[in-house]
Amino acid sequence: MSMVLTYKQMITFTLITVVYIPCLATFLSLAREQGLRRALESSLLTMVLAFLVGVASNIILSFLL
Repeated sequence: MSMVLTYKQMITFTLITVVYIPCLATFLSLAREQGLRRALESSLLTMVLAFLVGVASNIILSFLL
């Protein structure tokens, strides 16, 4: 039986999902409390962090798996 995702892809996907969970309600409440600019900055920072975690996990897992 062939797998749809490799173990490396599954782990990387899980880490990205844990770091970045897009939630409209959270974004809207943050925009309401802190302002739209701060909410956009926070969302951008979270996306960049999730991307960097994904890249780092992919590189590290390339050596381990």
